[in-house]
Amino acid sequence: MPSKRGERGEVRAVGRGGDAVVETSSGVVLMPGGLPGERVELTLTGSKRGAARGRLTRVVQPVAGRREPACADAARCGGCPLMIASPE
Repeated sequence: MPSKRGERGEVRAVGRGGDAVVETSSGVVLMPGGLPGERVELTLTGSKRGAARGRLTRVVQPVAGRREPACADAARCGGCPLMIASPE
C-alpha cells in the first residue's frame, strides 16, 4: 500500500499495545497517538500482519482527556502510547 496523506477518520477504540483503531473511508487503520472519540488526520503507511497502518498527522478534534505527555521523548520514542491520556 503506497503512502496516502490526508486520510481522515474517527478513533473508535484503543487496541492491544496502545494503537488507536481508526475508522476511515478506506477502512480500519491502526496507528499510535489517538484516543477514542477523536477526529484525526493520518497518513496511510502500509500494512502489517494484514492490518492497515498509519501515522498521525494531526488531531482535528481532540477529546477532553487529551494532554501533553510528561516525557519530552514520547513522540519520538513511542514507548508509552497512552501518555497523551489524562489519568481520569
